[in-house]
Amino acid sequence: MTVKPTLVIEDFTALGQISMVAATTILQAMGKSTALLPTAVLSTQTEGFGQPVAIDTQHWLPQAINQWDHAGLVLDSALIGYLGNPALAHSIARLLDHYHPPIRVVDPVMADEGKLYPGLSSKLPSALEELCRRATVITPNWTELCLLAGKQPQRFKVGLLSDLIAQLRVAGISAAVVVTGIVRGEQVSCCLCSKAGYRWFDSPRCPGHFYGSGDAFAALLCGYLAQGCPLEGAVEKASQALAVAVEETQLLNNQGRRYGMKMQKLLAYLSREDENCENAANY
Repeated sequence: MTVKPTLVIEDFTALGQISMVAATTILQAMGKSTALLPTAVLSTQTEGFGQPVAIDTQHWLPQAINQWDHAGLVLDSALIGYLGNPALAHSIARLLDHYHPPIRVVDPVMADEGKLYPGLSSKLPSALEELCRRATVITPNWTELCLLAGKQPQRFKVGLLSDLIAQLRVAGISAAVVVTGIVRGEQVSCCLCSKAGYRWFDSPRCPGHFYGSGDAFAALLCGYLAQGCPLEGAVEKASQALAVAVEETQLLNNQGRRYGMKMQKLLAYLSREDENCENAANY
């Protein structure tokens, strides 16, 4: 059997379960090998710990890719998360053209709660738009969806969804869109926007902010797609699995949540799910 890893491109944060650490843990628990391209090595995440110490990997990345090419690397999927600067987004877009795996999940991490994350360039949304044109699925939150559509962020309204999605199509983004983290009363929802229409997936709302929940959701979604799940089923399963991690993480206070999602119960959940699949296959 040929090993076809999932390419993971995002920052590697040394402290806690954020970004690449979370994605790798989840994907490997789902039986996926990984090919890792850290866009930067950070001492901590960018929120809650002050300014992180960073190592730029821009000179290492092309050398690693060159060696992979000589080794004949073939990918079946790619997961792209936090990039942080427009030039890197352009480079990653070309890399997706180079490998062109059939599953390409892009989480356009750049903003939340109506504004860009601190220190990010106003040019980043247009650079991520280029990257999203290469995706098969994108997972923006509401603020990121507004920015990708070329609109100023505004409060969530269901009636605005179709207009924003239409703007993405005009911009050449044909990917299925999964809008994440939408608060609707006592529920937090994601909405799958595809050619078949809109479908909502609801989970109980837990109070407070959950650092790294978007990282975990995108990794779960990519993992289920790589396992062969159809898109709608993959979104549903990813939502259900993320709710397991949120339920465990909500027991932490705000200081504890800075380290990212608790994953012990999630990993046990994924392991049980895998065992059930194997048992069903052998029946």
